[in-house]
Amino acid sequence: MKIKLVILAMALLFSLNIKAQGMPVYDNTNFISLVKSLVESAKQTSNLVKTVKFLKTQKENLEKVNNVVKQLKAVGEIGRNNQRLIYVMQNDLRDILDSPYIKPNEVERVSESFNAIVENSLETMDFIDQILSNDYL
Repeated sequence: MKIKLVILAMALLFSLNIKAQGMPVYDNTNFISLVKSLVESAKQTSNLVKTVKFLKTQKENLEKVNNVVKQLKAVGEIGRNNQRLIYVMQNDLRDILDSPYIKPNEVERVSESFNAIVENSLETMDFIDQILSNDYL
């Protein structure tokens, strides 16, 4: 009879929906894995920041080189203009000044105009000097 009573008590206990709460269990393996993932993410982020800084520096360097190339093209154009100016001064100016059709007061104005052109050319040469003494070259 005792056995029946014990079985009946057990059946009664199992038939009740009793839920028990226990101590939470922490899985150290998952925690360690999470920490490793965070450390790896921090390394990747650090590398990305370094890469961005490097690329920014390279962009600035390319812009400097681009500016130097533009300046050198300007120097080339100035050189060609100065060659034409020298040619005009050597040939055409002498022809103009020696012409029997030019009046004495016109000779003075022509000379002043060519002097202004030469002054401008000298100022341009100062610009070339600045470019060539630039530390980018």
